[in-house]
Amino acid sequence: MSARKVILSDIGDVVVYFDNGRTVDALAPFCSLDSQEVRRVLFSKPDGGLAWDYCRGDLDTDTFRRVAMNKIGCVGKCSDEQFDLAFRQIFTPNDDVVKLWKKLRNRGMPITAVSDVEEMRHWELQKMGIMDLFDNAVLSYEER
Repeated sequence: MSARKVILSDIGDVVVYFDNGRTVDALAPFCSLDSQEVRRVLFSKPDGGLAWDYCRGDLDTDTFRRVAMNKIGCVGKCSDEQFDLAFRQIFTPNDDVVKLWKKLRNRGMPITAVSDVEEMRHWELQKMGIMDLFDNAVLSYEER
């Protein structure tokens, strides 16, 4: 019996490039904190900030949004929709990998995404058609 071949692929910085700075830049005008503090609250290392809790599934989308908006001081200054767009719209497709994944899938090679992407950003990847490149996906927020 031969082993079945499958490609396991991360999404961020493989199939798409991402830039959390876009989130910070889009939210900063609405916040009571400066850009550096917004970045620290949402994306700080080593613990990853609130976004890390969200991508692990420790926070659902509504809780993440509410806690994040409170901590960065944008409640009443930016709508939930504005926050969501700022958080989601951070991706640029890696055209070379997108073309390669399409070519491999057309040849029958199964591809599985394995990623720590957050739910809102997963929605954005679906909207962009990126998730259509995969036969299956293992996403951290769903595996909690």
